Amino acid sequence: REYMALFFGCDVCTRSFISQYDQCAYRRCDRLAESAGDLPDEEWYELALYLWEFHNGVSVSVYHDKTDTAKTKGKDEISVIYPNMEECFLCLGEDGIFDDEQITRHLVETYWAGPERDSKDDMLRTYERS
Repeated sequence: REYMALFFGCDVCTRSFISQYDQCAYRRCDRLAESAGDLPDEEWYELALYLWEFHNGVSVSVYHDKTDTAKTKGKDEISVIYPNMEECFLCLGEDGIFDDEQITRHLVETYWAGPERDSKDDMLRTYERS
């Protein structure tokens, strides 16, 4: 929150982010601890999931601002959601709800892949095998 308030370059975006953050949008109050020290190691990925969900919310909002939503309501929203079905087929369940475990796996493989994996990545991979 403080980073966005002090350093993000878009004033409208900053106000929107802070407002939604303070209102616990995108399950922020359930996902994020008040301080990093309060967050158990096995839940380190909640920040990434929160930012992923927030980003998708912004993408859908911008999509609606730029299109005639009366004609496309919900129909093409999926086209602006990350990841798309080609990138992560398992991320979206048959019920149309994103699977947090699959999203986490995709985010780790996309953004944390490489030789310098940390113990949290190893822990996540161990968890996926069980």
